[in-house]
Amino acid sequence: MESFEKVGRNQFRENCAALLTAQELTNRKAGMFRVTYDGCILEGLISSVHVQDKYFILQLPDGTRTECMDIDKLEKIEEYNCWELDLENNRSFRIYVDDLRPVPQGYIGTKSVNETIALIELIEEKGGTIECLDLDHDLGDFAWLGGDAIKLLDYLVMEEKFYPIQIHTANPVGRANMERMIARYWPQE
Repeated sequence: MESFEKVGRNQFRENCAALLTAQELTNRKAGMFRVTYDGCILEGLISSVHVQDKYFILQLPDGTRTECMDIDKLEKIEEYNCWELDLENNRSFRIYVDDLRPVPQGYIGTKSVNETIALIELIEEKGGTIECLDLDHDLGDFAWLGGDAIKLLDYLVMEEKFYPIQIHTANPVGRANMERMIARYWPQE
């Protein structure tokens, strides 16, 4: 896990470098960050960095975004893993992908395609298995991190990872498109 503990108050250049690195990690794998800003601790995704205007914006876990935050008031930024994976006792995982609904008991929740891909790769890397992916279609404020959930199906097809899929979306067109893709590519039992 990358750390950005060298970030400090009024170190504009260092703060910008850390924020730009964090934004790239957010875009690539939906990395979550803990930010100490003007004495307050916030957690979220770095959604944009505006070096010339000296501000950044943090997207909070509920999808809301902060107002423009002054880069000079950034005291610390660090990436953290928001998933608690017990690979010793529970080697099989169920992932629930949804930007709004509460995560059912027994599932690990993700809100974006990139975050889900990062979690899948972490589970595989650690030797775990994926029992089920339960998908919404429309990912709302989190769609900027990889698109709507049908893009996750694109990734799974390209990587030939045909995990069991359940769909819980209320979008009938999105559901039909996802079901059509699953029928076409997933091995029939």
